[in-house]
Amino acid sequence: MKSNYAQLDDIRLHYIEAGEGPLMLFVHGFPEFCYAWENQLSEFSKDHHAVALDMRGHNLCDSPAQQEASRYMLWLRQPKAAAKLLENDCARLVDMLSKTAADPRWLTSDLLARYREAWTQPGALEASLNFYRASPLRPAGSPLGGHPPTPEEPGPAALQLDPADFTVRVPTLVIWGERDTALLPGLLDGLEALVPDLTVKRIADGSHWVIHERPDEVSRLIREFLDNPD
Repeated sequence: MKSNYAQLDDIRLHYIEAGEGPLMLFVHGFPEFCYAWENQLSEFSKDHHAVALDMRGHNLCDSPAQQEASRYMLWLRQPKAAAKLLENDCARLVDMLSKTAADPRWLTSDLLARYREAWTQPGALEASLNFYRASPLRPAGSPLGGHPPTPEEPGPAALQLDPADFTVRVPTLVIWGERDTALLPGLLDGLEALVPDLTVKRIADGSHWVIHERPDEVSRLIREFLDNPD
C-alpha cells in the first residue's frame, strides 16, 4: 500500500493506493480519513487499482484556506476530479456516510495511532469543522454557529431542492448497520425514489462504525454486488 500526493485544483491531494486494474475509489466521511478503508484496499487491490482519498482538510490533504472553500459542492467534486487525475473517468465509488468518529473499541492500536496523527495535523480539525459551518442546514443553537432564519441568512428556508438533481442513476449498494444510533434505519425509507437501481444490505448487529466492526462482511457484500450487479 503506497502513500501518494497529486495537485488537484486548489489543493494538494493525499491518497493511498494498491493494486492494478479498474479504478475503485474509496471516500471517507467526517472525521475519518483514508486509512479507514485499509481492509477494503487489501481486498479489492487483488483485481482493482484501489485508491482511498483524504478529503479536503482531512489528514494529509491540504486544508482549504477559507470556510467558503469547504462547501459541499467542492467536496462532491473531489472524487470525480481525482478519477480524472488518475486517468480513469469511470471509477467504481465506495462512499462512507459517516459523520461521527470511529469508535476506538473497533480500532487496532496501530490504526488508533494513525487516527491520532491524522487529527493532530495543523489545521485539520478546523478545516473539517468548516465543512459543517459552510452548510445552510445547521440547526438553531448548533455549537458550529447555527441560528434561526433571518431575511439576510434564511438558511434551510432558502433551499429550493429538485429531486431530479439528486437522483442516482447507476447501480448502488447501501450497507447499513441496524444498530446505528446516529443515522437511523428509517432514513432508508423511500430511498428507492431517488436511487431507482438500489440494493440494500442490512447488518443486524452493525452500528455506525460497521466498516470497523465487520470489515470482512462489508468487503464480501461489496464483492458480491460487483460480481452480480443485476
